[in-house]
Amino acid sequence: MSDLRMIRISIEASDSNGTPTQPSEPKAEEMADGKGKTSETSTIFKSLIIGKGFSTAKGLILQAVDVNLNRQFSINEDYMGETTYQNAKNIIGKVTSIGSTLIGGTMFGAQVGGVWGAVIGLGISAVGVGVSETLSIQGKMSQTFRSLNASNIEVNYARARAGLTDGSNGTEN
Repeated sequence: MSDLRMIRISIEASDSNGTPTQPSEPKAEEMADGKGKTSETSTIFKSLIIGKGFSTAKGLILQAVDVNLNRQFSINEDYMGETTYQNAKNIIGKVTSIGSTLIGGTMFGAQVGGVWGAVIGLGISAVGVGVSETLSIQGKMSQTFRSLNASNIEVNYARARAGLTDGSNGTEN
């Protein structure tokens, strides 16, 4: 059994003589459908379900395409093609992400503050994207430098164990 709760707001008005007029009551048929939900609520639920279904279908299709392409690259031993595909996929994903962030910030700003809100929302989104990309690049650089330092230490240790000196151009013997 559904629980239908209605909130009634009445506004008292008066005519030109100051006499209060009778407020009009909303009709229950206008407020809710037969299932106890307002038409706005059911529209929101429908759009959420449709959006989730579309997102899930898109993800499954992209995953299937990705698996099949990677399988073909492995079968053909096309490692350069696989690298090119992965790079293109990463670039497209990054451009899509940046674009959706900028558009989302602009639209949110426009809803809040009109044209100036859109400009401010775009600016805030652009700064956020810039900071995020900078931190991502810095993290990748740190990881690269760590692995280079680790390999340099391993090489120097191996040279010392082998008794090589002068950058492995001569020996101590």
